Amino acid sequence: MAESRGWAFRRGVTPTKPRPLKRLFHEEQDLHNWQNKHTDGLLGLVPAVRERFVRFMPDQLEFGKQWDAQDPKPLPAQAPEKELLRYYCQRNFGSLAVTFEFPWFGRTPDDMRATGRKAIWALLRAMDPPPPKSN
Repeated sequence: MAESRGWAFRRGVTPTKPRPLKRLFHEEQDLHNWQNKHTDGLLGLVPAVRERFVRFMPDQLEFGKQWDAQDPKPLPAQAPEKELLRYYCQRNFGSLAVTFEFPWFGRTPDDMRATGRKAIWALLRAMDPPPPKSN
């Protein structure tokens, strides 16, 4: 078990002591090769934000990829003793979580870097709701 800044990490998150947290941006990179050659995964993003996201980052047809989007799983009603970081942050801070899956098939390392940059930029833009329509 590793302890850092008041948190104990054990296949989930258990707060060991309360700390004020104003803003949390967590990026986790998993560099395994998703075996689905012709789809990119857009997993767990709420539909309203996902709809805006795909406007900023449509299917990457130049690499033969289309989005495979899956809705987020519902937040458990009762907080368990240990829970995934995404659920803890959603429950306590209203955080937004998403998992991207980008298979390497048909992409170079430079393509992957560019895809990651494009995805983060599109996500940041999609998180802002559109301005209200003026009459």
